[in-house]
Amino acid sequence: RTSTWYEMTFSEEYIQVQGQYQAMVASMDPRNLMDLLHHHPSHIATLLQVAEYYAHTAEQQTAADMLERAVSSLERGFHPSFVESLGSARVDYSKEENRVLYHVLFRYMQSVSRRGCNRTALEVAKLIFSLDPENDPLGMLLCLDYLALRSRMFPFLLSFAEYYTNTPATHPNHHLPSLPNWAFSAALAQWNVEKTKGGEKTIEKGVEEEELKPLTAGEQLQVALRRFPGALGRILEKGCIVKDSGAWAEILSDPLFAAGDPETETDAHLIEVFVERSLALWKAPDVLAWLLLNARALVARRGKSGSGDPVLAAGPFPKLPYCIYKHILASNFSDAQVTIPQEEEAAVVPPEGRRNAEVPDNLNRLDLNANPLRLFFESMLPWNAAPFEGDAAGAAAGPGENADEDEAMAWALQQQELEDAQE
Repeated sequence: RTSTWYEMTFSEEYIQVQGQYQAMVASMDPRNLMDLLHHHPSHIATLLQVAEYYAHTAEQQTAADMLERAVSSLERGFHPSFVESLGSARVDYSKEENRVLYHVLFRYMQSVSRRGCNRTALEVAKLIFSLDPENDPLGMLLCLDYLALRSRMFPFLLSFAEYYTNTPATHPNHHLPSLPNWAFSAALAQWNVEKTKGGEKTIEKGVEEEELKPLTAGEQLQVALRRFPGALGRILEKGCIVKDSGAWAEILSDPLFAAGDPETETDAHLIEVFVERSLALWKAPDVLAWLLLNARALVARRGKSGSGDPVLAAGPFPKLPYCIYKHILASNFSDAQVTIPQEEEAAVVPPEGRRNAEVPDNLNRLDLNANPLRLFFESMLPWNAAPFEGDAAGAAAGPGENADEDEAMAWALQQQELEDAQE
């Protein structure tokens, strides 16, 4: 189908609220964000920031509610043709106004995945990937395989990997079979299919496995280990598996695995993301035993060096683009959630002096020489801020030259009350 490009547009009122939001973020006080959200309950950026705050204070359900509200706010603004053309609809991430759509969907995918809703997370990841499949700005190719395995969508994973294996070298995602996560996940998916169907039936639509996948699951895993030998050590280290003695020590002493370090910085980064995301799948006892079996088999194959060996003859592998996905953080694909200890939550709100000093100039600073009643009501508005400490010191000297009689009288009464309190 022909792709249709869309972009996000915002009303003047929303843009004004966005300016207030940026000021609230710069104030480093979450209470200001809460006040802004109270006045503008559908402001997407505020909902995302407040959700992040609740997630770090261990209020996961409230954080999830905020993300669902953000998704709902986006849905209400979708053009009807955008909904109908999902799959062929494209959104350019390079345009700043479009990024909020990506960020909301990505955070929502993280949230539902951490709650165990893997199939829902998989569908959201597919949607994000479909918005810009050629550039994949948020690195969906680094987590689609994991979510497919968690959802037991093995046919989807295998057909997806096979599609990109057969793409021409000019295709933007021709390198997918050389991503470490796809090399290992395709083997794991094939292994699950072989366990379920005995390796005799077809993967889908009656096509024999031998026609779709020439190598067995074990052979595919051995090819992945040969292509990314550094991944084995990272899996064992991250999974707290004893590797200095026993069967693993013998395997890791082989020159292929002894080097340890990946060939390039790109490989190292992608292996780190893969292990962070998929470790839970690979440290399962039965999978770990299968990994050990095939690591041994690979070492034995290398000792024989047969010319017709399908594992040793596999390749050449598509070269990974330089620094691909370098902007992607491994923590973005982790299920671990960093929380602030309850006894330290008070430290989230900075001291008054620091908070005031970091409030940007576009906030409306209150005049302490104004009428006290007016000052009280204005201080309740989230876009107003207290003056700097220097301004406050100047205010203590007395009302300005242009102050009216009411302001002068109010200042005099305040000073009298302060003197009486000191006495």
